[in-house]
Amino acid sequence: MTPVTRFSYSPAMEHPCLSPWKGAVAGGLIAFVWGAVSWTVLPLHAWALGPDLPPPAGDAMARMLLTALILQGFGGFWWTWILGKIPGLTSLDAAKYGAMFGLCLGALGALPDSVWWNASWANGLVETLDYVVAWGVASPVIARWCRAAVCALPKR
Repeated sequence: MTPVTRFSYSPAMEHPCLSPWKGAVAGGLIAFVWGAVSWTVLPLHAWALGPDLPPPAGDAMARMLLTALILQGFGGFWWTWILGKIPGLTSLDAAKYGAMFGLCLGALGALPDSVWWNASWANGLVETLDYVVAWGVASPVIARWCRAAVCALPKR
């Protein structure tokens, strides 16, 4: 058995070579689809916001959906870049990191509305749950299927 030193090479600890562009598409679509299902099929948001929430009028719904898709893709790009920096990343690890990422998104993005704008705490918690599920599911997909064809910078 070879002792492992600080500078030893271990194939299990290689950084995955992930493509942020592929992650933007895969992660963005998964998070977008989960958000659409969560808001339209599951009763969680209706319960949290109350039954009197009016539906968007006119072309507002199309703008909202397009904006959500673009923002989820933006998040997928940067999250894929971060996942690619984790050595020895497995699918289970990616799911755990993704759930933690979702928890951070909720804590920093959704819950402050309840503090500063007196928004519904129930909705903030439901949105946090949405982030945890969406990125917990998207992260293993990104880690498995968003490999980059070229990883290293060209040598001089």
